[in-house]
Amino acid sequence: MLFRLETLQEAKAILRAHLAGKALKLLKVNAGSWIYPEPAFLELWGVPLFSGFMYASVGSDMARVICVFDIRFAPYSPFAWTMALAAAICINFFSHHYLPNIRHALLAGFVLLFWRTRIW
Repeated sequence: MLFRLETLQEAKAILRAHLAGKALKLLKVNAGSWIYPEPAFLELWGVPLFSGFMYASVGSDMARVICVFDIRFAPYSPFAWTMALAAAICINFFSHHYLPNIRHALLAGFVLLFWRTRIW
């Protein structure tokens, strides 16, 4: 905000992406899927604090590009369906250690949901 590079809404999206990335890493490391073998100066439960920044940078880039280029998605499927699919993807990402992995079905759902959507 100091340099007016992001709006408050964009900054919130970046923060959400960072927190989601950090939560992802925490779960995956503690489930045994990922490991950070090198010692870290700042870490939380075996996960270096920098690990969420990759997700935040992707969130920042997406927010900036959509604003700067005035990108529109049309026709866009019902937002509730998008949120339901996103929730199912997140749940599968976390639960596939204990339940069947349904990523192929989720990919098919994504294709069906956004088949007609174009980026303008």
